[in-house]
Amino acid sequence: MQLNGDALRTWITKYGLTRDKWDELRQKCKTDLFTLCKVIGLFDVTEFTHKEVCDHFVPKDSVAFPDFRDFALADSDLHFRDLFLPRGGFKSSIDSADCIQWIINWPNITILILTGTYRLSRDFVKEIRTAFTFADEGGQLKPRTLRNGKPSLFQVLFPEFCVPPREGTELEYSCPLKTFGKEPSVRASSIEQALSGFHYDIMKLDDVVTNENCTTTERRQSVRRQIEIAGEMLNPYGYFDKIGTWYDEDDAYGHEILDEEKRAINGEPPTVKILLRPAMWPKPEAVGKPEEQMLEEDWVLWFPERLTYTQLVRERTKKPQTFASQKMNNPRLFNLVRFTREEMVKATLPITNVPTVGAIFSAWDTAYKTNAWNDYTVGMIGLFNEGKIFIVDMVRGRYGPFDLPRMIASTLYRWKPSRSVIEDSNGVGLLEREIWRECRMVGSSAPLELQPLGKGQKGVTDKMSKAKLLARLLFSGRLFFSSSCTGLEDIYEELERFGSSRGHDDIVCALSLLVNRFAGSLDAQIAESEATTLARNASMRQWHDRIYPKAGYDASDSNWMFGAIPEPAAYSSGQLAEDEGYSGLPSILGDLEG
Repeated sequence: MQLNGDALRTWITKYGLTRDKWDELRQKCKTDLFTLCKVIGLFDVTEFTHKEVCDHFVPKDSVAFPDFRDFALADSDLHFRDLFLPRGGFKSSIDSADCIQWIINWPNITILILTGTYRLSRDFVKEIRTAFTFADEGGQLKPRTLRNGKPSLFQVLFPEFCVPPREGTELEYSCPLKTFGKEPSVRASSIEQALSGFHYDIMKLDDVVTNENCTTTERRQSVRRQIEIAGEMLNPYGYFDKIGTWYDEDDAYGHEILDEEKRAINGEPPTVKILLRPAMWPKPEAVGKPEEQMLEEDWVLWFPERLTYTQLVRERTKKPQTFASQKMNNPRLFNLVRFTREEMVKATLPITNVPTVGAIFSAWDTAYKTNAWNDYTVGMIGLFNEGKIFIVDMVRGRYGPFDLPRMIASTLYRWKPSRSVIEDSNGVGLLEREIWRECRMVGSSAPLELQPLGKGQKGVTDKMSKAKLLARLLFSGRLFFSSSCTGLEDIYEELERFGSSRGHDDIVCALSLLVNRFAGSLDAQIAESEATTLARNASMRQWHDRIYPKAGYDASDSNWMFGAIPEPAAYSSGQLAEDEGYSGLPSILGDLEG
């Protein structure tokens, strides 16, 4: 039972369309996703906010390529696309519209939609099926009524794709024009449900990362593995979209974003086309202005009709972590202590610029297992010189209980630090004895101190507080890295992502332990340097005043000692006699002059 013939002509007339206009609008819906969104009833999408979002999806052309496979093989653009938008920005609704557009271009196409939960899967298919489902009034099919009170223009334009109510299941939709293939036109499932034996032309991961499945490292790893497995069901020429909100640097989205950032830095071509938008960003003239001083007129709002300035500021104040991920699409913004690669590269010195004298200290953050997912043991070697710290070496790896003491002892022997500290965690007491034994075997007597873990909250918050001194030293120009330091790129990467749950933080822990434990030595060096400077200035002033009693002394100007000697004040003999009680020198001829 279809809407056709006289009934269809009646609805076309009600919309004031001619047959030519009807054909023209059908074709525009097939090629212009923004127009299709309006036609299916997404009346709240705006051109400023959503036109670029619609244009991010694959532009389709079924006129030139009646067969989808031919179209896909001829498309040289990237077939992998990511879309990250703020919560409440209609990203899933536009993604549903994209599925509809694929179907009206190629009715035999197959689409798999994976979401984070069963409920999301069901709702996604419901939104697509609703667009294709007629209303039934007493056995008479008619376009369903939209929320603006008007009949569905989409169903008037594409009646042959529509079905009667109650047709299909809640997780599937099949186009009535589909003629081959065992897969339905659209199938949806949660990411953790097993799906095998099927292949799809289009795969969409819509909100596959949720606030529930990204809470632990194990869950995030599980989701990433499931995504990799799901990718095997995509036909080789197919398209793969990820749509969502970036929760965590360690989630599936964060890994892909970081990988693409690295490729861009290395000058490599992208493998994924990414569109990411925050809810607000500074206007060009306000860039660099302190955030607490910025007013509403300093910001560009991405979707001002729904995500208002007042709403965003309230959420930023009351729920900063949620605001960073759900509205700004950047969980990095929540880091209480942030290290930028730019600052770290600026603080990296050629080995020729690193002092060769100073006090050497070492700090150790240990782990006792060698599995790939366990933490690393990290040893950090720092040279303290005149109130500055130079990181000259790092040891990092996974060591078993027998190799670890030997590695630490050999490092202490090589660098001969005046003091070393190791965090006092479980098993360190036995480890300390083994390290001493290994040290005696290699002829080293480096002292080893234990640092208690301390009380209070453990985890990120505690590590954040310990890393604050490290950040202050780096940004104040008192912490440097030697370009010859082993694992320098690992240091950059871990510091840069510190504060997220992505990856390890052993390097940050070792650096924090080094600077916090031996900060007193740093302060002592500064005090000694200042005392030496004061003593030197006092001594120089005495010498200066003896030579130039009338010239003012400037401690910052040492030129008078090294070549650029100021001229003494000119004195007449009368002035000398008056100032010093001088009566004149005797003549060297004496009595010979008579």
